Amino acid sequence: MLELTRITAGYDRRAPVVRDVSLSVGHGEA
Repeated sequence: MLELTRITAGYDRRAPVVRDVSLSVGHGEA
């Protein structure tokens, strides 16, 4: 899960949408 957070943080600047999707997956709502 740490790796996902790192990738999300890097994409947060380029594609904030990716961060939203990652958060949803992390919560298990997706």
